[in-house]
Amino acid sequence: MSDLTTATAPAPAPATAPAPSHAPARPAADPPAAARERDLGLDSLRILLALLVVAIHTGALADVGLWPQFVLVQGLARIAVPTFFVLSGFYFERATRAGPGRWLGHALSLYLLWMLAYLPQWWGAERDLGDVAYSLWFGYFHLWYLVAMAQGGLMLWLLRGMGTAPLAALASAIAVAAWILQHEMMADAIPTDPDRVRNAVMFAFPYLALGLCAGRLRPLFPVHRGAMRAALALAAVAFAVEVVWTGRALGPRVGLDVHLSLIALCPLLVAVISDAGWRAPARGLAGRLAGIATGIYLIHPWLIELVRDLGDPAPTLRWIAVAALSLPAAALLVRLNRRLPLL
Repeated sequence: MSDLTTATAPAPAPATAPAPSHAPARPAADPPAAARERDLGLDSLRILLALLVVAIHTGALADVGLWPQFVLVQGLARIAVPTFFVLSGFYFERATRAGPGRWLGHALSLYLLWMLAYLPQWWGAERDLGDVAYSLWFGYFHLWYLVAMAQGGLMLWLLRGMGTAPLAALASAIAVAAWILQHEMMADAIPTDPDRVRNAVMFAFPYLALGLCAGRLRPLFPVHRGAMRAALALAAVAFAVEVVWTGRALGPRVGLDVHLSLIALCPLLVAVISDAGWRAPARGLAGRLAGIATGIYLIHPWLIELVRDLGDPAPTLRWIAVAALSLPAAALLVRLNRRLPLL
């Protein structure tokens, strides 16, 4: 989600045949700095996804009704985190061309910095050193994403020699296993623990890998544009059906992290938006959108506490208030990031 874990997008490449599936495609050389562009479609998507994460953490629409909240918070908003991982995987080979050190170092330094920023919220809740170690390994609240991305990224780097098809099959199999595990927990067949699913192996790695596979197939996007859009529409319908089925089967009070149909929906969403070609020079607002999305994700729990302290409105109004505060707060973080490595 951070600016380092994604890459500035070069101008679209012409449609050419991909590298054989048994060998990863070699990324093209970066264009000169003056010619670099941002993908406005994907960067705008990041903003929307970050605001959906805020919806999850504020319990949006709970005051409207149980089913509206379920459809938004346990349905639509659950697209956000898998798609963030797919986006990071989409640019992974380009970002790690010189090795994974800078990519991993940035993710881990960002994680440690924000764990320190949230220290007052998580340190007092820990009972002993074992609890502290557990929190550091899995991350406090929303910061699990950063440590899981670093761990999952290391796994992906070690498996980077796999062909595109085998890697996609492995990632999909793990994602299916995570979905099954989640449903077993929801059905009380095994003890419920979100960290069984929400971790590097079961969550981060599969979607990072699917994003990497989509990135390798990028030269074929223009050739298969119609098929990709049709597949995205079918995946969206399958996702809607799955959300309704899950709510009826398990009840609208369950808490979910993954849906089966997201294995197809998230990579297709990234592929179709990337193929749309909405690009602009990486300066001005266009160059700041990705950083603003990262800032929203990182700062919003503090703003939830602020809004609660100021009167704690109903959940939907709380979501709107936190989202409204997050945008300028994130823009400020982007400015501060020029001097301090905050994003």
